[in-house]
Amino acid sequence: MEALPGEVRALVARYFETGSDVDVLLLLHYEGARWTAPAVAERLHLHRDQAQSILDRLAAKGLLHREGGGYRYGPVHPATSSAVDTMARLHPTYRLAIARLIFDPGTHGRRGRSSPSPS
Repeated sequence: MEALPGEVRALVARYFETGSDVDVLLLLHYEGARWTAPAVAERLHLHRDQAQSILDRLAAKGLLHREGGGYRYGPVHPATSSAVDTMARLHPTYRLAIARLIFDPGTHGRRGRSSPSPS
C-alpha cells in the first residue's frame, strides 16, 4: 500500500483537529447539500454542540461556507478543494492513516491557522 499523497498529508496537518472534523467535512463534500448542526449530529451520531463547533471551525478555516442557517462544502482555495477530493477518494482505504496524522505530535504545531495559504 502506498503512502498518503503529500497534498492529503498537508491538508490533514493544516485543517483537522479530530477524526470527527474529517467525517463532517467528508459528509458535506459527498452530499453537496446545505447541512445544519442538528442534521450533522444526527447523521454522524455526534452531540449537537460538537457538530456546531466543528462546522464553525471548518467554516472559519475556509473549508465550508455558511448559507441560510446552515453550512455547505466549499473550500476557498482550488488547491484545497483538489486535496479534499483526493482525500475523499482515498479515505475508505486510508482512514486509519489519516487518523494517525491527526494525532501525530509532529503535525500539531501546524493546526489552527484561520487563513491558510493554498496547498
